[in-house]
Amino acid sequence: MSGGVRSRLDCDAMATEHRLDYKGAAAALGISTDAVRMRVRRGTLRSERDGDGSVKVILDADEMRPDNDVTNNELVSVLREQLAEEREARRRADTIILNLTQANATLASRVPALQAATAERREDSISHDDPSGGYSDTGSSRGDRENQKSRGWWSRLFR
Repeated sequence: MSGGVRSRLDCDAMATEHRLDYKGAAAALGISTDAVRMRVRRGTLRSERDGDGSVKVILDADEMRPDNDVTNNELVSVLREQLAEEREARRRADTIILNLTQANATLASRVPALQAATAERREDSISHDDPSGGYSDTGSSRGDRENQKSRGWWSRLFR
């Protein structure tokens, strides 16, 4: 009775095992044929020789890679969506950079006019006809006048 059970288990094992050549095993596992050969040589994959001398790799159904066409198609579509989003973000960043560059160029062209106006304002604030050199004679003593001269040009500008 145990012989019947044993043959039935052998039949079940045979149904879940697949005997493939190196190329077929590589495709089923999703690796290269050289990787299959190395695994057979190391003993991590079972194999047997046929009567004509060719090697067949024995794979269980759970070792074989499932058909991932649907998964790959979904992955490709997700990656395409991400790429489109990244391109849009890059386009927006390029537009912002262009606008900032134009604004910077506009402001830079105004700098010489602003510098000229500032220099003109300084010249107007310091009177060339004033014998005191732009210092006011508000102090009664000579020490006050010396103190004003030692404070420098910035005191004339910010009085």
